[in-house]
Amino acid sequence: MNISRRDFLRSAGLASGIFTAPMPFYFLAKEAHAFSNLECKGKQVECVFTYVYNDKISMVIDTIRHYGSIVFRGFIVAEGEPHDFSRLTNLFPFPNPEDPPFKCSDRDGEVCTDLSTNIIYGDFKNHPLSFNLKFNILDYRFNVIESALGIGNVFTSMPETLLNFLLLDQEDYPLITISKGDVNFKGKTYNLEGARGVIGHHWGYVFPDYLLLMCNGFENPDNLLTVCYVESMTRLGTTLKSGYFCLFQSEGEKKSFVSLLDGTIQNFIENDLLCIVARHRKGLLSGEEILRVNIDYKKGKMFPNFFNKPCKTILDVPCEVIDLSIGKPLGKGTKGVVDVKGLPILG
Repeated sequence: MNISRRDFLRSAGLASGIFTAPMPFYFLAKEAHAFSNLECKGKQVECVFTYVYNDKISMVIDTIRHYGSIVFRGFIVAEGEPHDFSRLTNLFPFPNPEDPPFKCSDRDGEVCTDLSTNIIYGDFKNHPLSFNLKFNILDYRFNVIESALGIGNVFTSMPETLLNFLLLDQEDYPLITISKGDVNFKGKTYNLEGARGVIGHHWGYVFPDYLLLMCNGFENPDNLLTVCYVESMTRLGTTLKSGYFCLFQSEGEKKSFVSLLDGTIQNFIENDLLCIVARHRKGLLSGEEILRVNIDYKKGKMFPNFFNKPCKTILDVPCEVIDLSIGKPLGKGTKGVVDVKGLPILG
């Protein structure tokens, strides 16, 4: 399937190739899928962001392929003790062609997210840390462009048309489980079998500024929350603002989504909470759906870091979701993860 640049711009709501309104690319879909859907796209910028946790330990492993080098962000909180094992300078070399694409290693250690075997492992000489985890992805997947344009797997045959314009695509997997594996930290071994987590997979040409929240640690374990707000520059030199807000409850019984075509997403600080409010008109006669999440980010473990711009990654974040349309709480969660790049929302 071939789509001309002009037809693509027209379908996206652009007149003569010039932005006339924010673009609605961030719709959501729940899709059954095989694990093989998660694979390296081979783009200039690409990352696999993984967050896993249980009642004693939480860990972020973010491997970023960035124009011929590997940027690695790693954070752990073990029984309340935080530790940063990132490599944001003295970057890892690119993997050999025969190695997994998200493997990085040198004489000081190695880390790998192997998408072909569902295994994450790492060992570091300069840090008291090693891990070897096997994970499974449950059947929830959000791909922003596929879902927005309704093109499904056709996207795989025309990535350049879209990504040359948008610069970045992403898919989120808001529920993974650890089937077996241990983390060794400061002489103590933590068994993570049964732990839960999330994976975010982003690829393209430039990383935008963004705010990402993912949480599946609710009182009701079937609840899954994913929120993303993005500000990025397109190849036309204009700013693209978009995002989504989705909450599944009871095996997907409830689904809410927002794009900036037919709704808005706001983020602000109120009473020391990071607040996100999403408004979505359900139909001409159905009124407006207003969802809010209050994120008690100061109770999480914050790791300031730097990747092109200042970033903040926060583990073990409590949050609460409220449906303001009916004045009803929808659930309280713990063990969420927040990742902010470039945006000044947290100072």
